[in-house]
Amino acid sequence: MEIFPSRISYILIIAIAIINAILIYNSNIIFPVDQLLTPAISSAILLFISIILFSVNYTILTLKIIMTKIAYIFQGIIFLQLAWINVRVLNHASMALSFPYADDILINWDRFLNFNWKQYFYFVQNNEIVKTVFDYSYTSLTFFSFWSFIILVVQKDLKRTCFFLETFLFTAVICTAIGMFFPAKAAVAMYYGDAKTLANLDTLPGVYHIEAMQRLRSGLPFSLDLNDLPGLVTFPSFHTAAGIILVISFWRTALFPVILLYSATMIASTPVLGGHYFVDLIGGTMVAVLVAFAFGALPAYRGLFVQAGTELPSTRPATTG
Repeated sequence: MEIFPSRISYILIIAIAIINAILIYNSNIIFPVDQLLTPAISSAILLFISIILFSVNYTILTLKIIMTKIAYIFQGIIFLQLAWINVRVLNHASMALSFPYADDILINWDRFLNFNWKQYFYFVQNNEIVKTVFDYSYTSLTFFSFWSFIILVVQKDLKRTCFFLETFLFTAVICTAIGMFFPAKAAVAMYYGDAKTLANLDTLPGVYHIEAMQRLRSGLPFSLDLNDLPGLVTFPSFHTAAGIILVISFWRTALFPVILLYSATMIASTPVLGGHYFVDLIGGTMVAVLVAFAFGALPAYRGLFVQAGTELPSTRPATTG
């Protein structure tokens, strides 16, 4: 049985798991092995069901198409679950290495590019509608990305689905690897310090990562909670990179305008809700575009965006591994 989305993606996940083990062994992190039981059991069940669905000889074509879609969705969920856990753990384990804070560098880059972060922040906080829309768009990335994956499968676009899943994973890993060398308190904390509230904001946004970052860098024992692993990368912005990957993955599809509108709004929210410097957005965009072009040049994906959609094959789609 071939692997969905591809063998190379699972090899990358295994490599990340090994790196995580090495980093955790040499750090102050306590890894909750018992928390792996639930995702392991759920993944095993979904894999077993998908194998059964692929193995059945269907006499009704419509039923075969439906069951095949469900099988791909189950395998995609397994992949997303494994990728999410390993990349998030890598994010935290790598931050325990305690490279010097890079806020001064990032602030200077913003100044060099003539970006006025505070002016943008005040614009957002003084506009209730913008603030509300930004809040929903920023916090819904995981939900939106998951349903984008489901839509691609339902639309019989397996090749495009593989592209989306693989570029999403590789982009996340690269952003995490680069971010390790640029740990930061981020823009909100640097500009407003320990302020708990500001003007008409109920709470100070963009500082949710500070406590975890400080505990990881303290040298004291730190127990990971797989259900609560906030993103710690400031530069490059993964939210921005994810938005770009979404836009590219839905290029030349009927849903492209919707994806573009959502991604543009979500990216616009990252300086405030994520506490990102503007240069973080540029960095995230560059990573996503480079990864997308690299995968687009592979034989398995060449010509993918020339036309919208491909028919769901009776066998596995071509993959990169």
